[in-house]
Amino acid sequence: MSTEIKRVTFEEFVADVAGFFDRVIHDKEMITVEKGPGEVVVLKPAPANSAVITKKSKEDIEAFLSSAGAWKGLVDTDK
Repeated sequence: MSTEIKRVTFEEFVADVAGFFDRVIHDKEMITVEKGPGEVVVLKPAPANSAVITKKSKEDIEAFLSSAGAWKGLVDTDK
């Protein structure tokens, strides 16, 4: 990943959104988009393992399902 952070204006970003996404995804660039004073967004590549979906075990699924309704009577959703 590049150590230098590219700074662009919001107008530059809007004019070439796909191009900036390609640079972030393929070139691993970090890009700071500035719209106005205090309005800053940083685009950077996500970690490679962030999209990994793990298979849940039968025990995990059962534990999740057994917790359904556990808050019943504790929270008044009408309030």
